[in-house]
Amino acid sequence: MQFWHPFHEDYLLELHKLNCDSPLSVLVPIGKDPFAMAESSKAEIIHLCWKNASPEPYRLVTTELLKKAEESDLEVILWDEERPKKVLGNHKTSCSWNMR
Repeated sequence: MQFWHPFHEDYLLELHKLNCDSPLSVLVPIGKDPFAMAESSKAEIIHLCWKNASPEPYRLVTTELLKKAEESDLEVILWDEERPKKVLGNHKTSCSWNMR
């Protein structure tokens, strides 16, 4: 069962109206339109809170979504990662690095 606190876009809008110096980021729950939420809150960043949307939530981050974000001059932040296999690196990746 997923528990979600409603995100108050109007709070961000108030910060925007007060000329807040910090970048404004809207938390986008599963099933909500990130672009509509960004527009209504005047956010500069969409933070996709989709890690519980499916077993492979990264597949929801499409080329079209990223292109629209770029065209809308929005930055994108993804969820935190807690799946043990992904965190431990038990998957194939196209890049690697040495941690010293």
